[in-house]
Amino acid sequence: HLIELGGLVAKAGLVELTDDDRATMLGALLEVAGQLQGAGDDDPADLRARWRRAGLRAFATDREAAAAAGMTRLAGDETAEGNPV
Repeated sequence: HLIELGGLVAKAGLVELTDDDRATMLGALLEVAGQLQGAGDDDPADLRARWRRAGLRAFATDREAAAAAGMTRLAGDETAEGNPV
């Protein structure tokens, strides 16, 4: 599970964007957690929905690229219902 979560951090580009600075990545994740706890101006449910749509689009793009390359399934790729495809 932790390896998959780390893969998501890498997939989002945070490793390169932060120059692999773990304190920066942790700070960003803490800020996201704070927003989901209601610390920001946006409604946490709206944030989750917006972020989920963006993640599903990214998984779909990867799935399409993998299909074009002849691969079948990417690890962690899920449908909108949360079930592995």
